[in-house]
Amino acid sequence: MRIKQHIKITTHPHLIEDYIKKEHLTQAKFAERCGVSPSYICKILSGQTRYRTHTLLKVLDVVGVSFEEFFDVEFLF
Repeated sequence: MRIKQHIKITTHPHLIEDYIKKEHLTQAKFAERCGVSPSYICKILSGQTRYRTHTLLKVLDVVGVSFEEFFDVEFLF
């Protein structure tokens, strides 16, 4: 018998927002620092994007946050 398993994934965009505030950056300057578009940063902060691993890694690397810190994965049974 197979049990259906559901996963709840939450993100922590506040980690990026905190970095932007701490460094006194605009979203555009932060995007430039990360090598991504300002619209991508806007989408991350609003939770309106599908994350492309290589692109998100650029952002998280600048902030100094790991994937494990940015994403919470909860297994629901």
